[in-house]
Amino acid sequence: MAVGNIETNKLNLDSVLREIEHGNVQLPDFQRSWLWRDSQIKSLLASVSLGIPIGTLLTTEGDHALSHRPFAGVNLLETQSAKTLVLDGQQRLTALFQACQSAQPVTTESRKDTTQRHYYFDMKKCIEEEDRESCVISENANRSKYDEPTKQYDDEIFPAGMMFNYRQWRYDYLEHYDHDKAKRKIVDDFDDLVVRNFERYQIPEVRMSNVDLEVIAMTFEKTNDRGTRLDAFDIMTAKMKREGLNLREDWEHQEQAILAEAVLAKVNETHYLKAITLLATGAGKKRVSARRKDMLALKCEEYEAYNAAATLGFINAAKLLKEIGISKAKELVHVPQAIVMAAVYARSDNQQTDTIHARQTIERWYWTTLLNESYGGRTTDEQLANDFSDLVRRLTDTPLQPLSVFSGRPFNSDRLLSGAQRGLNVAVQSLLKRNKEPRDWMKGSPIETMDESVIEMHHVFPRKWCKDNEIDEGPRESVANLTPIDAETNKIIGGKAPSVYLKALQVKAGNISDHQMNQILESHLIPVKELRNDDFKAFHKKRAALLKNMIAGAIGSEMVR
Repeated sequence: MAVGNIETNKLNLDSVLREIEHGNVQLPDFQRSWLWRDSQIKSLLASVSLGIPIGTLLTTEGDHALSHRPFAGVNLLETQSAKTLVLDGQQRLTALFQACQSAQPVTTESRKDTTQRHYYFDMKKCIEEEDRESCVISENANRSKYDEPTKQYDDEIFPAGMMFNYRQWRYDYLEHYDHDKAKRKIVDDFDDLVVRNFERYQIPEVRMSNVDLEVIAMTFEKTNDRGTRLDAFDIMTAKMKREGLNLREDWEHQEQAILAEAVLAKVNETHYLKAITLLATGAGKKRVSARRKDMLALKCEEYEAYNAAATLGFINAAKLLKEIGISKAKELVHVPQAIVMAAVYARSDNQQTDTIHARQTIERWYWTTLLNESYGGRTTDEQLANDFSDLVRRLTDTPLQPLSVFSGRPFNSDRLLSGAQRGLNVAVQSLLKRNKEPRDWMKGSPIETMDESVIEMHHVFPRKWCKDNEIDEGPRESVANLTPIDAETNKIIGGKAPSVYLKALQVKAGNISDHQMNQILESHLIPVKELRNDDFKAFHKKRAALLKNMIAGAIGSEMVR
């Protein structure tokens, strides 16, 4: 990471605003659009009028490998290279430029809408009162009382847009009053108290030069006014635009194909860029990586070489996910797993991935990393790179490696017995659908064929019954006491004991026999005898053992303890 050179300067405000107007100072394209509230602009103008510091600018050289754009309100006749790019200070400089330098009204935001405004100083109040902010006036540009100079002269209202052309306004004002002495004193006092503070105002600048894109991204995140994390995709958009590729436009095209798969609804542009980075680094002599540093180093031709394959990779990953019981976005607990799968499919050809061996290998990796929490918490980019490399090697080595377990933490089966755990709940529900084809308790239909929106993991021993019978929260909320049940069935279960609600369900299902009901329960790996006897402790222990065996079948008994 090249930090480069850092120097500090003081810039005259009027010079900076002129450079913005001429296009010599611009913004990198990753900067968000500008909008400030009316109250913020008034406060800013008041601060400068008193000579109060408004913060430091952070800049870098304009010949950086980033596309850039003028500040809002600047109209350049043609595309112009910038000498300076502003990384931090956009909001303040835009507000000051539009209010004091541009002839155009200032666009302000509110909770309801945006409004075009002009800003003025009440000259007499500035002279007589200490609260400078109360002296700043804003007027709706469509119905301002002070559009005409004569109205400004009559009420002693000075337009902020004339701040750096005050001498001309002052001359016209005095001409209007035939150079009256009392009026001369007003404009002279206003000059001393307000205008000269603007004319002499200096803004501290921290200027970085010879820095790489990662430093720019990190610095922007730490200093920008909104505290917004600068996504790698944002800065790459600015970089590749300069190379002739509209990255965001291309992503929107790829996104349509990816998001057509419901399970991929949480995949975003940065996930997509990570997959391409895995492919690009994996194809060369460099270390395979998904780090942001390597994303930012991607070349335009590398992106274009892999983007179609990456899109197809995500689509193929979605197909396998659906095959193993992961069909909804909320069931894809960790999106980085889909990134790895997409990159693997994109890297390997159909002869390597469209086989029983390949599907079993990727499926076992998926369940292993989900159940041992390899992708829980803050997933490292190193984890993505290692898993991608490992899977590619397993699928492309000649001869093929036999199906084997994946390294990492083994699954602790005690987790089945205590506490709510979203990833484990999803894994158990999906594995049940995959291996046992559980059926609805009242309709008898396979859960897989029913409306997914009404199927949730619900309590087998109801929460109310557990509380009434002093069952601790951990066992009560554990996955061993949960199973996929539809909403209508869950209403009938209510807070009743299993021995009671099972009879009600059997009647509702058409007076089915105990044997028929038991078969449905067994499709959920539910120990029937213990459930019908309302024996929570025995039920809990036995069902956990049944789920443990199912998990061992998915990831290998060696990976379960």
